[in-house]
Amino acid sequence: MARKIAFAIRKGGSGKSTSSINVSTALLHKGQRVLLVDTDDQANATMGVGLEPDQLQYTLNDLFADPSLDPHLAIHQSYFGLHVLPAHDNLSKSEANMEPDDMFLLRLILKKLDSEYDFIIIDTPPTGGYLARNGLAAADEVIIPVRAGAFSRGGLRKELATIERARRYNPNLKIHGILPLSVDNTQFAADLLEEVAGTQDASIYPHHVPRTTYVDQANELGIPLVMYKPAHDASSAYLALAETLING
Repeated sequence: MARKIAFAIRKGGSGKSTSSINVSTALLHKGQRVLLVDTDDQANATMGVGLEPDQLQYTLNDLFADPSLDPHLAIHQSYFGLHVLPAHDNLSKSEANMEPDDMFLLRLILKKLDSEYDFIIIDTPPTGGYLARNGLAAADEVIIPVRAGAFSRGGLRKELATIERARRYNPNLKIHGILPLSVDNTQFAADLLEEVAGTQDASIYPHHVPRTTYVDQANELGIPLVMYKPAHDASSAYLALAETLING
């Protein structure tokens, strides 16, 4: 049975898609069977591994529109072998027509794929709508990426509250950890520890991803950072997190 891990935070530009891409790729390179699921209508995780949504016959949007479709039709392989269930900008139209029961669509889709993967990594949108709820309803665990900056702690507070609400419909949902991004010093991690004090299952990973312009370069090229600059400290942090996930 696959471990289903959602990357989630209620803040745009947080490095969520970048982290989803690089942890998925790092897990793949460590010999794991991995599926990356993109539930964000911006499709950044999809394009970040070199796939173009408009060139694909089937995407996650088609599975939401017709849950009876074989989900394998919508699974595509990146040029380096990562399996991807891609997003499309039409997801926003599908979300507008969703009803409360539709928040479990992704859970039902992934149930058909459960035995085929070791890890299913879910990139969620930074909103609180049905696409994000689908991701949290389908996940076993959540990783919260938090970028160093003036408003990051507010985004973290919102996400902790969102996860608490998600436990009403997914009571076993756990926070695996909080991933500090664009870190220049250790004070940011200390500030995050203060923010999550009293949150029972929220811990800060020791793998802090440093600030680097290589992230934007890699995303623009559709190449995961761990492949583009494998020796960089940021790549090392993602590889270390992948090892942490493999070890439990």
